[in-house]
Amino acid sequence: MNKPITYAYLETTNYCNLQCSFCNREEVIGALQHMPLTKFKKMLENLKHHPIREAKLMGMGEPMLHPQFDEICKTFKEVFPKAFLIVATNCQYPIRPDSKMGKKFEECMKYIDLLYFSIDGYKDSYERDRAPAKWDKLMRFLEDFKPMERHGCRVTCNYVVNTDNIQDIQIIKDEIVDVYDLEELRLNIAQDWSEDKSMPGGYTLEQIDYLNKNWKNEIKGKSEWDFPDCFWVKEGIYTTVEGHVKMCCLNTGADPFGNLFDSASNLSSDRGAYRALARAVEDIRDIMVADTGGSDGVVGAIKDKVFGKSESKSPSGSSDLKRTLSNLNSAISQLPGKMQTAIGSMELTVKPAGSD
Repeated sequence: MNKPITYAYLETTNYCNLQCSFCNREEVIGALQHMPLTKFKKMLENLKHHPIREAKLMGMGEPMLHPQFDEICKTFKEVFPKAFLIVATNCQYPIRPDSKMGKKFEECMKYIDLLYFSIDGYKDSYERDRAPAKWDKLMRFLEDFKPMERHGCRVTCNYVVNTDNIQDIQIIKDEIVDVYDLEELRLNIAQDWSEDKSMPGGYTLEQIDYLNKNWKNEIKGKSEWDFPDCFWVKEGIYTTVEGHVKMCCLNTGADPFGNLFDSASNLSSDRGAYRALARAVEDIRDIMVADTGGSDGVVGAIKDKVFGKSESKSPSGSSDLKRTLSNLNSAISQLPGKMQTAIGSMELTVKPAGSD
């Protein structure tokens, strides 16, 4: 049985005023646009039967640039009053109390539960990684923000750590988080999400030791993360400003498998197919661990399927693995046509080890 969606990641604009060094938006976005409020309401209508507990209104653009973002936040809370709403902003726009943007910003805080200020590095390193951001513009933003009524909205500093800004963490804590009364400093380690990597190259042992000794409690994320830990295919949904539904917020260049502006019926069917695929992959991994004490074999099995090899070996040729590989083939056959083409139409079979 398909699990209901409990986590939503909804993009309402793909306009952005920055070109951050770690962002791939230029490679994946379509025509620049803000989602009309009418379409946003239609999207929520197709989601309202799901028990969404947490949501992010963000994506490949700066959320606050949407001219009706206060109405977007209000509408979301009207449909999902119990959902915990999160928004991230780059703080590179004016919010003077008497300005239209300033009034909109404060109105948004009435509906947002957690607001991330994205600040990575101090002065030169900040301007380098978040070009064309300017440090003095950030400081004007923070000065205008400080006296604002927060309406119960929790506000934190979200800091993406890389090898060139580790030395700035303490000064951001002292001069930004503490001075402007932000709830906490959240550290996110820049990562390569390939299956065989957990961190990008370049970190020295001294840097890693410094992070462990001084900032361990501020570092967010799950240690020893593996792909079966991912909840997206089971309970999450990521949609673009066009209404396209994608499987993961990290794989932003993937083909969509539904559109929430059109209908929720096909989406439910396609998500079910992806979930069946995820279950089959997890079953294979579990058997590999039981048979060999490790999970390396499952990576090879899936890569063989993706890149066109017709057979995969089992360490023991177990009947359990044969059955789960059959389930995998069945799950792949239920995927949308274009995704089947990408994976390949060959059948995945099992050979006992040493049969070559």
